Amino acid sequence: MLIKNWSAALTVSVVLLAGVARAGDPKAEQARAHFQQGDTFFKLDKYAQALQEFEQAYLAKQDPSFLYNIAQCHRLMGNRVEAIRFYKRYLNDAPSAANRPVAEKHIRDLESARGFALRTLDHSAARARNEAVRYRLARLERKLTEAVLCPRLHFGD
Repeated sequence: MLIKNWSAALTVSVVLLAGVARAGDPKAEQARAHFQQGDTFFKLDKYAQALQEFEQAYLAKQDPSFLYNIAQCHRLMGNRVEAIRFYKRYLNDAPSAANRPVAEKHIRDLESARGFALRTLDHSAARARNEAVRYRLARLERKLTEAVLCPRLHFGD
């Protein structure tokens, strides 16, 4: 399924890039070269290098398909917030994109996973706070017990 979705997105990217490239347009040729290099890195699961190439392609030619590719790299590297941001930019810049449902599903999945991670983090933080409070209460209880049993040690009588 991942290969099928990726393949469809790659096809969209190539088609959009082909429409952008014009004979003799150096920016378009530069974008194409970066795209091809990024695609090679992507196929090798080298997402950080692919990301750099797709970013350079976008800088050369502001084609929305590069934003989708950038989002894909972030998603596959586990950068949820960045992936969501670039999927949304892609959908904003390409409102009638053929792979819009796929991008929207990625956003929903990432937001859901992000929400789960935040809830888990909140739960862990609450547990840590509770443990700290229990520890402080136990220390205070020991000090009070010592003060009641041995008042001279604490009050100098």
